[in-house]
Amino acid sequence: MFYALFGVLACAIALYFLYQLRKDVHRFKPPIPKPDNRPLEDNPFGFAPNTDHKETNFPWRDVIDCMGEKLPASEFTEHRPCPLCARPSDELEWIKFSSPAWTWKHMAGRAGPLSICPSCKIQVEFICHVMN
Repeated sequence: MFYALFGVLACAIALYFLYQLRKDVHRFKPPIPKPDNRPLEDNPFGFAPNTDHKETNFPWRDVIDCMGEKLPASEFTEHRPCPLCARPSDELEWIKFSSPAWTWKHMAGRAGPLSICPSCKIQVEFICHVMN
């Protein structure tokens, strides 16, 4: 009888700690910002990028640093459309991306055109032209 009561008590304590752990894990996840319809042009800090890591090629702080160098979208008509809203590649925002200076010093730099969907706020396609 004592062992059965002890086993039930041990299971209850273990379940309590597992429940607390699950609550703590969800508490530390950052909220994902909702996409909006504001254009990317002339306002590189005015949008909330999608922070889902499955839809991200590079950190957004590095991408925002390169947003001043826009490329004409008409040059990229045969590339990947947005996987979320199916916007064609010539309607996406194309920028000239270059990874930060420290990546080039550590032989991990990348540069080339990067497309961003203006409605979904995701990085759609990166075309690597330069790599070290």
